[in-house]
Amino acid sequence: MMRKSAPILALLILPALFLLFGIPFNRTHYANDPDYIYLVNALNLLKGKPVGHIDNPGTTVMEMNAAILATASVFDGHHDHLLIERVIRDPDRYIQLIRVTFIILIALLLILLGWVGWKKTGSLWHALIFQFTPFLSANVLEHVWTKVSPEPVLFMVTTLMVMALIYYLYDPDRDSWKYVILFALLSGFGLATKATYFPLFFIPLLRLSGWLRKSLFVAGTAVTFVLFTSPAFPEYRHMFDWFYRLSTHTGIYGQGSRGVIDTQTYLSNIAQIFVTNPVMTAVFFVSLTLLATFLIRKIIRRAPVEKHDGPIPSVKLLSAITFMIALSIVIVAKHYHANHYLLPAQGFLGLAVFLIILSLERLIRRPALTRIASPVLFTGLVVIFVIGNIPYLKTADHYYRITNEETDATLSRVDAQFAGFTRVYYYPNTINKFSALKFESAYAKRMILPERKAVYPETWFYDGRTYLFYNWEAEMSMEDILRMSGKKIIFISRAISGEEVATIGRKGFPLKEVYRGRIHSLYELDTNAIEPLITRLDAPSGERIFCDADSLTDDRSCFVNQAYTFGGGWLQSREKARSGSCSVKLDTKNRFGLEYALTGLKSGDRYRLSVWRLEDYYESHLVAASDKPGVFYKAVNDNIRTDAKGWRQLVMYVTVPEGLGDDPLKVYLWNSGKQTVHFDDLEIVKLN
Repeated sequence: MMRKSAPILALLILPALFLLFGIPFNRTHYANDPDYIYLVNALNLLKGKPVGHIDNPGTTVMEMNAAILATASVFDGHHDHLLIERVIRDPDRYIQLIRVTFIILIALLLILLGWVGWKKTGSLWHALIFQFTPFLSANVLEHVWTKVSPEPVLFMVTTLMVMALIYYLYDPDRDSWKYVILFALLSGFGLATKATYFPLFFIPLLRLSGWLRKSLFVAGTAVTFVLFTSPAFPEYRHMFDWFYRLSTHTGIYGQGSRGVIDTQTYLSNIAQIFVTNPVMTAVFFVSLTLLATFLIRKIIRRAPVEKHDGPIPSVKLLSAITFMIALSIVIVAKHYHANHYLLPAQGFLGLAVFLIILSLERLIRRPALTRIASPVLFTGLVVIFVIGNIPYLKTADHYYRITNEETDATLSRVDAQFAGFTRVYYYPNTINKFSALKFESAYAKRMILPERKAVYPETWFYDGRTYLFYNWEAEMSMEDILRMSGKKIIFISRAISGEEVATIGRKGFPLKEVYRGRIHSLYELDTNAIEPLITRLDAPSGERIFCDADSLTDDRSCFVNQAYTFGGGWLQSREKARSGSCSVKLDTKNRFGLEYALTGLKSGDRYRLSVWRLEDYYESHLVAASDKPGVFYKAVNDNIRTDAKGWRQLVMYVTVPEGLGDDPLKVYLWNSGKQTVHFDDLEIVKLN
């Protein structure tokens, strides 16, 4: 006789295996996409700022990340105001903390799922089939084990929905309003996590009885969605624009030609989905066959399905899940390029297998089938996992591990062999802490830029998309780096082709290869090739326009320096000064100042604009703009360096556009925030 504790112990086996193999599973360190997108946006929330990434929308992931970071801070015994700095100093440690927390939460949900399945179905085998769901897809396991992304959170909410449906399935009072509320909460949360949850929304919609319940479910889902996406309120317009582009363009991420689908690509994608997801494909077609059989039987006997379905509406729920899987395939096939977009549907495979067993039992009217089919099916699923998924997972784990080993070895090589060199990181594809943190600029609205800059003030990047240098977000030139750091430069890159190296050289950054690995390469600046540039560093510049804010015209309306005048003389302040005795003061009443009109410009002329700002305040800008809308506008708010007095230099490089004609280009200062800012020593240099 089986002891009462035996089923409970059995229900701990699969969650324990999930933990045992999931936590030590390797992942790519410093994976900027997607891990750092959600990490840095969580820091935005901890600062009380809105999030900058809305593509998924993904706000629930950011909210959970922020909660985990805040909780960790409490247990670390640190003060909250230092948390962001600690995360920036060691971001991958906190990525690992979040990842492990997600794995533990999923394991706990699997234990709960097994217990619910056992209590409601009365079968340990059914409960084990429910728990085996994540093991049915190597894609699911890889993403929930390795990513700080919507996928682990999607699997959590999908598992909760499965448990809610099991309760619903066995509840005599399925019309209870509690299910309307519960399904709405889960659906709103799921949609706020990722739009790929959308097909699951139709399961409650199809199963709830009556238009009133359906309508309230839809309304409740909308309210919950707004609640969980509230940190993205300022980006709602961009969010809906993003989903509109996804819907109206045939390429991935809203790219490609306009249209709903590219028919040839679409059909090919559907075939590929079926081939690369064999378990889901088998469950889908077996379900379709069963449902067709029930429908034919209903037509022949002219009897409702419920009569043959017993007290539990398993066939109807199976039909809703089958519709959901079909809708997932139809939607994902439009822009199919990765299996993780099917993860919400894959999270229902265990429940679907259980419903197939119940439906078969009702179809052939042999209750003993359950006792035979369940252990046989579970054993078969285990065999599929061992044969099909374990080799894939072992290979993935191996490549994650050797990638990390090479990353660590490359950075150690730089430390040992190039200790006195200035490091320039190839962005955005290089795997390292700094490139991963810089990724925030595009996906978190640069809101932790001050903290990044405070921790790592002199960090240089070379952007392979624009062939420009940056100190975080501040554009620089080779001359700037050479003046500030000398000519010993090591370029830390992914493994790139000789053609790409040659292109970079033609753009003014000649390189010599010193190391090449599978993932990373190192290049040293070819100083012989830039000798003419080094010679010119101390040569007189071209035309130079300068204003130190010390002198005014007689009517005090303008600043003046030699033959040049600058608008906004009434903004002169003696409170602060970098050189001389005065500076320009901008506040909430006076947001614009020190305007200068560059005239006599020719298309292709290149200028270097710079100004020094005292306060480390990123809502103040150096701007260059044309009077004609859309012809030219550029603003910078990040500094490239700080002097001994604490003044920070903003630099901008401007190439005169063709459409400017004879119009001037206006250079001015702009304070868009609420704090007072001081500027000094504006310089405009025409580059030779």
